[in-house]
Amino acid sequence: LGTILGSSMATHARGALSGIASVPTDLAARLEGELAPSAGSIIPQIRSGAIKVPDSSAVASAFTDAFADATRMTLFAGAAVLVLGLVATLLLQARPSDISVRDSASADGTESATTTPSKRSRRHDAVSAYRR
Repeated sequence: LGTILGSSMATHARGALSGIASVPTDLAARLEGELAPSAGSIIPQIRSGAIKVPDSSAVASAFTDAFADATRMTLFAGAAVLVLGLVATLLLQARPSDISVRDSASADGTESATTTPSKRSRRHDAVSAYRR
């Protein structure tokens, strides 16, 4: 999901500052290129004035929108993976070797239990027979 967030953030950051006339094109390109590698930490630095840019509130707002869009895409991707995992889990079927005890009713109506030997007990029986 981190890869999806990073690449989505880079995609949404590209051109995010094009509508802000007070930011020179070369500065906008450098700032847009720094949003994804900084994982969004550049936004509070711009807001606080640690990184000096013209019209810092508009730049921070544009980057916040790009970050929110990237986060939304990552959320949808994560949800899709969870749904896929759930569907795959529901499609799994129990194998007979996974069931160790089965209850069944006998012909006279009393309950009886039949035991299906596990792999371990079959191995134990085979080793015991070999040692004899």
